Amino acid sequence: MKLCPYPFSRLQTSNYENRFEKLRGTFLPCVPSWFKAEYFDIPAEENLDDIWNGRQAVELRKRMYEGDFSFCNREACQIPLYSVEELSDRRVVFAETPITEENIEAIKKKDPIMPSGQSSLYLTSDYTCNLKCPICRAEVIPNSTPTVSAIEEYDYVHRSKRSLEVIKMDCC
Repeated sequence: MKLCPYPFSRLQTSNYENRFEKLRGTFLPCVPSWFKAEYFDIPAEENLDDIWNGRQAVELRKRMYEGDFSFCNREACQIPLYSVEELSDRRVVFAETPITEENIEAIKKKDPIMPSGQSSLYLTSDYTCNLKCPICRAEVIPNSTPTVSAIEEYDYVHRSKRSLEVIKMDCC
């Protein structure tokens, strides 16, 4: 069984809209454009605190355990897949996505509910951009209405600080 480390270690806030719908409450372990439209059909959570083990996260993890990456755009994604043994070895998985021992144990049992919170948090400020970049967007994205406020993100970081090892921010 090979897995992407992101759904088991990382959460990206969704402070923007995309071509599918508003992303408020969406479980995003990575770039939104790396997900297929069907992923966004799963009802999103209303509260940031419910996202980590919410409906989308659980379904994504269940499918990955079965070797099903149909929600993911693996052609666009550059994240390597790892065995459970490799995920357990912090020297193998890059420092951006460390996975806690509690979450490794859940992975070994194929439990889609992660007992400890995300260890990596990526805060997005705004998804608007006048560039086309194959990593995060295929088209120019005009100004949009933020869906998660900076205050909500700040509060979430403080509530999550026990599990966090890495916090990244974009520069937009």
